[in-house]
Amino acid sequence: MIKASLVSALKSHIENQRYIEITFISLEDMKAETICCIPLSISGKLLLMLVFIDFLPDGYRIMRLQDISKVDYDETCRYFDRIVKQEGALQLIKKAPDILIEDWKSTFASLRDKGIIVIIDIGKEGCIHIGEVVESTAREVRMRCFSPVGVWDDGEWHELIKNITYVEFSTHYTNTYTKYIYKIK
Repeated sequence: MIKASLVSALKSHIENQRYIEITFISLEDMKAETICCIPLSISGKLLLMLVFIDFLPDGYRIMRLQDISKVDYDETCRYFDRIVKQEGALQLIKKAPDILIEDWKSTFASLRDKGIIVIIDIGKEGCIHIGEVVESTAREVRMRCFSPVGVWDDGEWHELIKNITYVEFSTHYTNTYTKYIYKIK
């Protein structure tokens, strides 16, 4: 369970629209990893954030709060905060899609209803799935994925909700790749 102090810090950073670093535990190798972001909203289970790589925005990520071990807003973050805001981060925050994040079921339903192509990670090396959400229940999510050559799979992929570590969307990868997938369904 995430500590109340981390939740309080995240809420403060959301309110102040701050660029922060979030450390989380990678389930694959049990090592700590860091992501740079501006957190946008929080529920009792999930966090929605605008992700940055080298000052450049790279879409949105929704991740489980239980995986977060540390939140930093140090001198470097404060400096980078000024840079990304001067580079237009506040406009991106205003344009962020309104995604429900109460739990994974509502999140996937919201992403499906908006027709957003997603990347789903299940915490194993090489186990990401890219495509569109078909249906979500309290127990699992079903997706229609596409292959590395842009062809939609014939069948559906499904995963237990409890295995999902994060979901990304509107990333450079998904925005570029989906221009070239075959639209035949």
